[in-house]
Amino acid sequence: ATLASAQTRRRISEAIDGLSVDADMRALDSVREHIARIATETSLDREIGADQVRTRIRSIRDEVRGESAKRELAELKQQLQPGNRPKPSVEAGTISVSEPVPVSA
Repeated sequence: ATLASAQTRRRISEAIDGLSVDADMRALDSVREHIARIATETSLDREIGADQVRTRIRSIRDEVRGESAKRELAELKQQLQPGNRPKPSVEAGTISVSEPVPVSA
């Protein structure tokens, strides 16, 4: 009876030990999966955020280029107005112009 009781206790103890190790391993795997998922989500958020930043920078640069081109066009139009053209002067058979006069087609 003592031997049977000891064997039964040992089987129960092994079963309980096996369950706790399995449960611990499952819990550890669950924690590892959670950590991996959070790391992946963070990485994706970073990539998506970086793409959004690049897109925004590109659009700002395009806006600045457009504004610069508009400003340059306005300056050229102002220079081409009849009252704003520099007057050529004639000196001893040569013509000199203080600023280049653009020729329109």
